[in-house]
Amino acid sequence: MASLKLRRRHDLRYNERMRASFVASRLGSWVQAVVCGASLLLVACGDDPRRPIFETTLTVENASNQPTTAFITAEPVRLVLHVRNLTDAAQTLTTPSGQLVDFWVRRLTDRAVMWRFSDGMAFTQAVTTLAFAPREIQVFPVVWDQRATDGGVVRSGDYQAEGFVATAENLAFPDVRPIRSETSASPIPFSILSPS
Repeated sequence: MASLKLRRRHDLRYNERMRASFVASRLGSWVQAVVCGASLLLVACGDDPRRPIFETTLTVENASNQPTTAFITAEPVRLVLHVRNLTDAAQTLTTPSGQLVDFWVRRLTDRAVMWRFSDGMAFTQAVTTLAFAPREIQVFPVVWDQRATDGGVVRSGDYQAEGFVATAENLAFPDVRPIRSETSASPIPFSILSPS
């Protein structure tokens, strides 16, 4: 008799688990269908959150505009930020001031920031919008004279160039560069060599 009660209790628990599993599978399928449908709707509308809108790249070039990773001391270093609209629609980027982009150069040994393009510059304190036509690439070049922020020429060694659009997101945590985002380029390492 006791084993029969135990068996019934086991059967009831088994049936409850099976019912719960069945409901969860049906509910899961329904939720999956809704999510899939919403995803298809977003793709059809062009707002797929998984697909980036912008691609930002950085090149480090010599005075002849040729990409390179080695410079002689005091040779001009050209940093070029390319921001590309990846969509077939017009897009905009907003910056919290008149500063559109920024470039940083770090010493690789200790990650110390040696130079910032924006140091010592004044920008209008008005929200600025960058407009991009479909598939448009905007290019932002600057030339660094290998002088540190304090005015002295940097020593030979290994450095890293960083470039980004000056969005509020990219400026929010300046000591946590580089931030990985659509508007922040991957850092580029390069070397400054002593003249031989």
